[in-house]
Amino acid sequence: MVCHTLPTLETVASIHPMNQHYPTTVVTPCVTPLPERPGEKTSTRQFSAPAVSSRDCVSSRYASSKPSPSDTNKPAVLGNCEANCSHELLPTISVLVPVRNEERYLERTLRALLTQDYPSERYEVIVADGMSEDGTVAIVRRLQREYPQLRLVCNPRRWSSAGRNAAWKASRGELILIVDGHCHIPDDQYLRRVADLFTATGADCLARPQPLEVPEATPFQQAVALARRSWLGHNPDSDIFAQIPRFVPAQNTAVAYRREVFFRVGLFDESFDACEDVEFNTRVDAAGLRCYFAPQLRVHYEPRRSFAALFRQLCRYGTGRARLAFKHPHALTFPALIPPLGLMLLVTGVLVSALWPPFALIVLLALLAYVLLLGLVSLHVAYRHPWPVRWRVPLAFIGIHFGFAWGFVYETGQQLVRRLHKAAKNIIHRCRWRNRWNRWIHRRYPSNTRPQIVFGPPAL
Repeated sequence: MVCHTLPTLETVASIHPMNQHYPTTVVTPCVTPLPERPGEKTSTRQFSAPAVSSRDCVSSRYASSKPSPSDTNKPAVLGNCEANCSHELLPTISVLVPVRNEERYLERTLRALLTQDYPSERYEVIVADGMSEDGTVAIVRRLQREYPQLRLVCNPRRWSSAGRNAAWKASRGELILIVDGHCHIPDDQYLRRVADLFTATGADCLARPQPLEVPEATPFQQAVALARRSWLGHNPDSDIFAQIPRFVPAQNTAVAYRREVFFRVGLFDESFDACEDVEFNTRVDAAGLRCYFAPQLRVHYEPRRSFAALFRQLCRYGTGRARLAFKHPHALTFPALIPPLGLMLLVTGVLVSALWPPFALIVLLALLAYVLLLGLVSLHVAYRHPWPVRWRVPLAFIGIHFGFAWGFVYETGQQLVRRLHKAAKNIIHRCRWRNRWNRWIHRRYPSNTRPQIVFGPPAL
């Protein structure tokens, strides 16, 4: 059934299902409000009426009855549409999109989310902008004119962890889905699959694979995708490239949650610049919640376009992993230690070679073995690709290994310095109080009447 007329803006805001069940959250806007359109009230600008299509009015899977031919030409209002549909059976979904300087990819990602085959009144897309310095905010504001379910909140702390928290605090959905601004959403059935999987599995959260194959990729991006997919380019304990649906630990791949999960384990740790999702999922696992891995929720991520960008990305990952290891020591795995240990051995070998030149031969042999390993693995994973991709695969491996290693070693050093400084302050603090106590005892009691402090049970 197609809706031929639309209700007023005030009617939509009053009967909006998301407004009925959840309190409105006041969020500081990133920029000044948009100017008013002719005949439009500023207070209802955010809740402007959606362009209701036949997809929003009736669904073959959820419709309760078909309209009679005589009703086709009759005007319909949104209330009648909801009366003839079973949209209220669908859970409300909040899609959280933390971004910062995502002008290149954001509009594509948002349009894919905002044109989903899911009732527009049953989901919302909340963009948390981390004080972007490009056209990110302008893109969101322009899309808000077309899609009333799109919202924008500020993230003054800029990091993704703080952005996720800011978007969650403004959300009202029963299900929480997190999507980055540089993702490729496969089709318009994504949100329906999320809702169906939560219903079918009864899981507390859903996990997905995150491959890096994207259309129109540059040779370096293709090399990064091949390197990351191989056993030498990612942690083998991770399910990020798995293809088998099953219940798994949430640690590496969970991205969709029931709202109750956040009340159980808390929000994201804002001290993390990277791996905040892994830290959050570690608490999800510790709480005994169930996570279902669904390959049909696959989302393709945009690989970095240059060696420097790849190195910085993996450096952030290494920093996050080290921070995670200090907060949750049981989350540290041996494969994550191999790159930083290799870097430390290399630096140690160079220093020893400077003091004892014969040791340089051992260091050189180790480097030759590493280069040979990279060459063999690169030929294996890229032998069907053209040469511009093949010769870039070893370069991608080097950026992955040494970027992660440097970030891990640097953050480990920072953590150790902080802990030593804190321990020294505690020792000095205790010594100061001990000196004050001794001075007070000496002033209060003469030497011949000073009380003797005896530890142990009193004498009988």
